[in-house]
Amino acid sequence: MTLSHKLKAVLLSAATASLALGAGIAPAQAAACPGGAGITLGSLSTPYTCTQDGYSFTLTGFTGFSGTDAMSFSAQTVGGLPAFTYSIQSNTGWQVATGNYTFDYTLTAPTGYAFKAYSASAQSSVPGAAGNWEVDAIGQGVAAISFPTTSTGSVTYSNVFSTDTFAGKLSSANDMLGVSGTVTLKTIPATGTPSPLPILGATAAFGASRRLRRRLAAI
Repeated sequence: MTLSHKLKAVLLSAATASLALGAGIAPAQAAACPGGAGITLGSLSTPYTCTQDGYSFTLTGFTGFSGTDAMSFSAQTVGGLPAFTYSIQSNTGWQVATGNYTFDYTLTAPTGYAFKAYSASAQSSVPGAAGNWEVDAIGQGVAAISFPTTSTGSVTYSNVFSTDTFAGKLSSANDMLGVSGTVTLKTIPATGTPSPLPILGATAAFGASRRLRRRLAAI
């Protein structure tokens, strides 16, 4: 075997090993977010991450809520743009003391989208129940507050955020049955296509280098 053939064999072997190594260390894919009846909070180990329709949801921690409370996810369209909703439901009702129920998570929008607005909603079995479900959108620096049986609180993003962290707090309410949060999206304007100047510059440099070598050889 010639030296050239030996070198090719070594390079081929190294490339094969590199591909095998790359295949072996590929990151694990996050599970799809469950739909329908969803899952129970007690079945989750935090941080818990799932994906749906390009969204990535990570639950980082919660307190107060029961392990039997059900959690579900849905991706839909609001105003012609994508939207994502999570909800937590209790069949027995939460008797909430101030600040004892918290729910923290991070959400990342699909590629090419940023957050347009966030809204929070809550449901109670007691008409006119006093209390609120407050969710702080950390990146935007404002809170969406929903008062049970009345209205839904919402905030609008003034800056471009494709990933944000949210901190929810359920407080001072009677027989709360469910809370949820919805984020709507907006498209991110496309940026201009880079010009091929670097390639042209490399070609010109190569030509100049070749002419210089010719001149040196002629001396």
